[in-house]
Amino acid sequence: MGQNERKAYLEAIRERYKKASKSEKSAILDEFCAVCGYHRKYAIRVLSTRPKPPPRKPGRKPRYDHQKLLPVLKLDFG
Repeated sequence: MGQNERKAYLEAIRERYKKASKSEKSAILDEFCAVCGYHRKYAIRVLSTRPKPPPRKPGRKPRYDHQKLLPVLKLDFG
């Protein structure tokens, strides 16, 4: 199972796990551990936590709007 497939499977299982009762959670954990090969405690931690947001681009936000600035810079004053 590749990383992308594992991520998609985790998202699907996480929703089921959140809505499940205690006995259903046990069965879901057994299935998840068998498919992904995770230890039980790690699987509980992975299924219980929220997914991390995508990383943001470092640094300040641009000061100027490039779409408005480029036509002015391309004008020929000669």
